[in-house]
Amino acid sequence: MTKKQFIAAIMLLFLPVILSGCLRKEAPVSQDQQVKGEYTYTAKDLGFGLTLPETFQYYQTQRKNLGDHTDLEIYVPTSDTSYEQLVPGYARVIIVRVADKNLDYKDAGRFQLVGENDKSKFWIEFWKTPSKDWTDRWSEVVKKQIIDSFKKIS
Repeated sequence: MTKKQFIAAIMLLFLPVILSGCLRKEAPVSQDQQVKGEYTYTAKDLGFGLTLPETFQYYQTQRKNLGDHTDLEIYVPTSDTSYEQLVPGYARVIIVRVADKNLDYKDAGRFQLVGENDKSKFWIEFWKTPSKDWTDRWSEVVKKQIIDSFKKIS
C-alpha cells in the first residue's frame, strides 16, 4: 500500500465522522415547548390541547382510562414531602377529564366544564391547595390562563 492509498483509506474512514459533525443540525425544540417559555401539551387522540406556564418545567403527565372516561393528570416537581405525592417527587396540579358527550356524568360537580366537541366533553380540576414550594408560583391568574388556553382539536 502506497502512502497515497493509505491517506485515501484513512480519509474514507473518517470522512463520515467529519461530515456528520459539520452537517449536524440544531437539536429540535421539544414538541411541548414553545419559544416564549410556555409548554403546549397536545392530546390529539383525546381531542384537546392546553398551554402550561414556564414554571411547569419538568412537568409529567399520566393518563388513566377509567371505563366511562379518561383522566389526563398533570404533575409538577415538588420537594414538599408532606404533600400527597401519587407520583414520587411530583404533585398533581391538574386533571383533565374526557368523557362521551352523551354521558350523564355524575361526578362533574367538582370539575369545571371547559369544552365539548362532536364526541366528547372536557372538564378540568385543579389542586385545592398547592404544595409548599409552589405557593409563590400558583395563583388564580395562572389557573385562568390555563383554562383560557384550552383548545379543542378535531
